[in-house]
Amino acid sequence: GTPPGVDSPLIAGQGSVRVGAVYQYERDPVILYKFNEEVGALVVNRRVLQVGASWDASDRLSLRASLPMAVDGGAEVSEEDALTMGHEGAGLGDLSVGGRVKLAEAGPLTLGLHADVYAPTGKREAYLGEGTLRVKAGISGMVEVGPALLIADGAYAGRRTDDTGLDYKIEPTFDLNLGAVVGLWPDRLNLTAALLTRGGASSLSTRGGR
Repeated sequence: GTPPGVDSPLIAGQGSVRVGAVYQYERDPVILYKFNEEVGALVVNRRVLQVGASWDASDRLSLRASLPMAVDGGAEVSEEDALTMGHEGAGLGDLSVGGRVKLAEAGPLTLGLHADVYAPTGKREAYLGEGTLRVKAGISGMVEVGPALLIADGAYAGRRTDDTGLDYKIEPTFDLNLGAVVGLWPDRLNLTAALLTRGGASSLSTRGGR
């Protein structure tokens, strides 16, 4: 009932089970820069499949798990850079396990909390995972307006800070996501839109890879 990537406090009811998959194609997901100049894509084509399931333990608590997988291909850099930093082939991402809690409901407004733990199961050389356990937690709100749902979700993702020394810093991040859903055919077809944003905890107002 919500756009992919946006958490909501919507819980169907005790005993409800959902199993699903999202497939997407990504163009140039990993780009190499040298001396602030773009060299080319280390990975040109990425095909991602994310599978997941959730179970509503009660009318206020829902548990979930998901696992992304990807296949990479192509490079637009020198053969040496492609061999040392590029990636070809398949790999797993980081497994996540978590849940959502409905806090309160008043008229058209619903508030909730969500949290997930990410295990380092991903293939790091494929730029698909991180080397340590990390936690992401946040709050979400939803307003129902006729056949439409308006959703806002803010979260903090905690991770170990790692300055690579290559103008790329891995650090805790803040997420702010907005979504809208319009029901065109009840229980069968929705029109959705989403805006997903992320910023490094120490670089929210600066440009560049963080």
